[in-house]
Amino acid sequence: MYKNFYEYNIIRLKLSFRRIVMEFKDKLKLLREKRNYTQSELANKLGTYRIKVSSWENGNSYPDIKMIVKICDYFNISIDDILNEDKKIIEKFKNDKKKIKLYSYITIISLFVMLTSFVLIYNSMITGINANEIKVIKVKKIPVIIHKKIYNKIRTEKDYKYYVYVKFNSAFRTFAANIPSMQCDSYKRYTTASFKAKHSLNIFKNLKQNKRIQKLEIPTYAEDEEGSLNKGKNICIVTNENKPQKKYIILPSNKNN
Repeated sequence: MYKNFYEYNIIRLKLSFRRIVMEFKDKLKLLREKRNYTQSELANKLGTYRIKVSSWENGNSYPDIKMIVKICDYFNISIDDILNEDKKIIEKFKNDKKKIKLYSYITIISLFVMLTSFVLIYNSMITGINANEIKVIKVKKIPVIIHKKIYNKIRTEKDYKYYVYVKFNSAFRTFAANIPSMQCDSYKRYTTASFKAKHSLNIFKNLKQNKRIQKLEIPTYAEDEEGSLNKGKNICIVTNENKPQKKYIILPSNKNN
């Protein structure tokens, strides 16, 4: 701090008289020498390095706005006193401000692109559902007459396909009409269905749609050359290739004849 009010006003007067011709570097040097500080001593007071103070006083570089405020606070002068008429440093601050704005815009755009990419990738994902996520309302058997050629003879058999009416308990996935909803396999004792759902971040739309009862279909395989009948088997929902567990059975074999 200055020793008295008179000394402070003398410094301000000198700075004011030299505003037209003095730049920041000259004003900083005048303030330092008035305190009889070396560049190293001033650097220690400001919490910086001597080489930076030397660079500022030589006009090779300028401090940032935070350091300008710190210098003004230390010497008890206004920012206007130390920067007025110094077109170079004012221009530097303008350029810095433009750069900060540009970096801010780039950051915002980058975050937007990343977020958009994540949403698009997530919404394009299709995965198998867990059987526990489905609440089966009812299973409807639909009789199907199969005409199958065996040893050059046409054989007629009766089989079933199934309409499974369900509600889907998920906030981030939903059944979609434009994707394959299920994959089925037929074993000796089981016909298994693995339903799929589409990921979506539209939570409110998902919850609204998933509250509705939706119809899923399990077809007959007997029409295929190597396919077998669904009739007489346990109709199950699974999410993997493991042997179906009993809790996934939606229609037991004793009700499927």
